[in-house]
Formats: sequence, C-alpha cells, structure tokens
Amino acid sequence: MLPEIQARFGGALASLERLAAQFCSFTALHQSCSSLAHYGTQRLTIPKVT
Repeated sequence: MLPEIQARFGGALASLERLAAQFCSFTALHQSCSSLAHYGTQRLTIPKVT
C-alpha cells in the first residue's frame, strides 16, 4: 500500500512541476522563474526574493 501512495504522490509532484514549468514559460520572467525554480528544487526550499 505504501509504494502505491508514494507513486501517486510522486505523480502529483511531477504534474505540479509540469504545471509550474508551463506557468514559467508563459511569464515574461521565464528565465529567472525557471532558474529560481531550479534553485529551489536543488535546495528543497523556497529562496527569498529580495
């Protein structure tokens, strides 16, 4: 049961990432948005934008 839950959670996470990627591609700040998302994914935290 646990692997099934993990698989579903992973799938939801993947679709969330795709959705975020689509959103980023439609913004004027595509470059900074995608690099920020990449940085956040690597750090597993949401970086502060100052």
